[in-house]
Amino acid sequence: MSFLSVGYRRGDDDVWLVKTDATGEVMWTTSYSGSSDDVHDLRQTSDGGFVMVGTRNDATTGQDVLVIKTDADGRSVSFVGIADQDELPSGFAVSQNYPNPFNPTTTISYEISSASAVVLSVYDVLGRRVLTLDQGAKPAGSHEVSLDAAGLPSGMYLYRLEAGDYVQARRMVLLR
Repeated sequence: MSFLSVGYRRGDDDVWLVKTDATGEVMWTTSYSGSSDDVHDLRQTSDGGFVMVGTRNDATTGQDVLVIKTDADGRSVSFVGIADQDELPSGFAVSQNYPNPFNPTTTISYEISSASAVVLSVYDVLGRRVLTLDQGAKPAGSHEVSLDAAGLPSGMYLYRLEAGDYVQARRMVLLR
């Protein structure tokens, strides 16, 4: 049996990892040079290594997500910082397709603020679904879908995004 401890050395912002055996003997130590890092969770991986997840407060980028991974011996420390959390959408939105009118291709963009099951469909003016462009679980963020309407006749169409409780539709014109 062994134990992994996470700590910070007084006077600096480094994250320290110390692995000890059941008797308290130090097996290895390693550190990651941080900038006001806070570790919120620590898990052992199936390969015997460790993953720490937390936040990093940086004067330049603000608060970022922090992920640190070690191998079973404490070597090969790798760091992943996910910056710009503020760039995630704050809500759901469907943008107007571009170009519009189009012939025969256009792009539809949408944003979701949290991971959701989405359905993006195209309907004719009689309300019949003619295409499903995007369907399935999507992570939070911005998404873009291309529509090739080569097999559709000219006319007005609606595209509709369903994501959780959110539903929004916009119109577009296929002009040949």
